[in-house]
Amino acid sequence: MQYLLSPQRSAAFLLIAEVIIFLGLLYGAYLMRRKRKLRPHHRTQSIIVLLNLALILGIMAIGFYRYVLQGGAAGPAVSRLMIGHAAVGAIAQLMAIYLLVSTSDFLPERLRMYSSRGMMRGTLALWTLVAFSGFAVYYSQYVATAPSLEQGATPTDGASSATGGLVGWADSEAPADRVTLMAVNLPPPTSGTVYQGWLLSRHSGFFASLGVIDAHPDGSALVEYLSPDGANLLALYDQVLVTLEDAPAGKSGPSANIVLSGDIGADVGVHLRHLLVEGPGQIDSLGLATALDFHAAHLSIHARETELARRRGNLASMKRHAEHIINLVEGQSGVNYGDLNDDGSTQDPGDGVGLLAYARLVSEHAQLALDSPDATPAVAIHAPHVSGMVENVTRWATQVRDDALAVIAATSPDAAVAQAADAVTLSGRALAGFDQNADGEISPVAGEGGAAQIGTHVRAMAELALRPGPGVAAANLRPSPPPSPRVTPTPLSGALTTTVLMPGLFFRDKTIVVSRGTIVVWVNNDESAHTVTADDGGFKSGNMRKGNVFSVTFNEAGKFPYYCEYHADKGGIGMAGLVVVE
Repeated sequence: MQYLLSPQRSAAFLLIAEVIIFLGLLYGAYLMRRKRKLRPHHRTQSIIVLLNLALILGIMAIGFYRYVLQGGAAGPAVSRLMIGHAAVGAIAQLMAIYLLVSTSDFLPERLRMYSSRGMMRGTLALWTLVAFSGFAVYYSQYVATAPSLEQGATPTDGASSATGGLVGWADSEAPADRVTLMAVNLPPPTSGTVYQGWLLSRHSGFFASLGVIDAHPDGSALVEYLSPDGANLLALYDQVLVTLEDAPAGKSGPSANIVLSGDIGADVGVHLRHLLVEGPGQIDSLGLATALDFHAAHLSIHARETELARRRGNLASMKRHAEHIINLVEGQSGVNYGDLNDDGSTQDPGDGVGLLAYARLVSEHAQLALDSPDATPAVAIHAPHVSGMVENVTRWATQVRDDALAVIAATSPDAAVAQAADAVTLSGRALAGFDQNADGEISPVAGEGGAAQIGTHVRAMAELALRPGPGVAAANLRPSPPPSPRVTPTPLSGALTTTVLMPGLFFRDKTIVVSRGTIVVWVNNDESAHTVTADDGGFKSGNMRKGNVFSVTFNEAGKFPYYCEYHADKGGIGMAGLVVVE
């Protein structure tokens, strides 16, 4: 049923079916007690029991597995309610089946029930409890729980007539640099006024305008705002307002006429910022969830590089990338961290903290956010999902690390065929998740969600409900500072200088032709670390993180091939380049 309908509609279908079954049982009891019609009573009850058995085996068992065993319920309380509902329903179904069989010739005479009035009443009582608990489960899972942008819900779900809204954060060109504001049931503004959205900070007093909000005739509105300088908006602001302003829209800050407001609490905000803005040991001040995704992405890259090197029959390259995998996963505190391929240098494409450490920190801060006194419904929904998916990533990444250790110990490329292939598969799951039950989606449950889904649910934890009225103080406000210009590393200058940029996993100018005495400067513009290493070992930059510059002066004529030790190999394979000196 859930393959054809949404989970909520499927649950509503089952709820209606349970009501019909309950009414059918009451009708069967009426036939027996009032009309004394035994055969119609037996036929009616048989149909009802068989119909319910089909629903249990075909639909309810799948839902129980998805929402209870795999953790898809809205929370622990809802999960316990589902378990109780399932237990009572199973007992009632077994009692009903026994009643039907006991009145037939299928059972030996000694097992038949000749006085079944008490058991019939008990079964009907249990069915009554099942029906009411079904309503409780539906209400707890779909009505009492706030809708989420990440799940595709809108503030109009539930057909509420109250004015309200929802704010979500997303990554566009940089982490959390986009905000989306959705509002519903906004009354038409009075003549000469407009609605306007605002971001505010309770600490700095800074504010930024989201612009005019044009509501549709039904009162709904959607506004998207992109940070002009790629700033992390969650790092700067913790409050959102919708105000009524005199037209044209105000630029000096929000007025006191606040229509909607929302506030990220001070306690939960600390942990949300660790997850989405910055924490200890970050790469360029990335949040913990973003740093975890970064390491998972590079784990997948180096697993593929290991497999490609195996196909080329290059054991040395396999071991180099296996070292990258192990150091990336374990970090500098790992027992296996170091120069594992004995080439004289320790290479780590991560930041030294390690994927496993980031996974642990993400789980810890998700739990701390959940335990905060000002945790929102969005945190209550998504924090358990995050912790569960971290277990997936940890398990997969640990196995990839073990596969890499086997590569380090291999004596030939053919001795690590299975491990290299396994590392590619599992690193892909750690990054993008895995549709284990083949239902067409990757759910935040055991065995499915990966780092990409963790990032989505962490951002969903920060979703903000907007409610009518002030809610937050708007005093001592000042405009946010103008966008800071993006800083680009300045290479060496001079008449005999040529620059090669690394904007991604490639050198922008793969082949350059220069004259003798030219200084070639490599600039890493990428988030990933790279190296510039000559095929013959004549020059070697070492680890270059974003913004690092490396230069070589070429005084002799010739051809000088080079490559990135993290993402390529000698001979022009992968991220490689060539300097031709005339």
